[in-house]
Amino acid sequence: MKKNKIACHVFMIIWTCVNVLVFYGNFKGRVRFGLGLGDLSISIPLIIFVLIILIIYLRNNLQRLNKVYNTKIIITCIVELLFVFLKMTYLRGPVSPWDGNIFF
Repeated sequence: MKKNKIACHVFMIIWTCVNVLVFYGNFKGRVRFGLGLGDLSISIPLIIFVLIILIIYLRNNLQRLNKVYNTKIIITCIVELLFVFLKMTYLRGPVSPWDGNIFF
């Protein structure tokens, strides 16, 4: 049981770092979603989503609630990462379509 909890914590730390790097790279112009100025319409909700998930995760672990919530949170995080990576690659917008490069 302890290994599972440590694995969840490590996953959440890595997930948070990846999302912060995507957010930072988007504002520096290195990571794009292909929407031009509309990239903000993905970046800002992304950070809000990360904060909400982290608050729920921390509240869940501090209050020792049901462990099913951790599984649901991790599945939600994986789906969110898939969405972000797809938006950076194949599902890019029309302003800068997919050309095989993620970083400019």
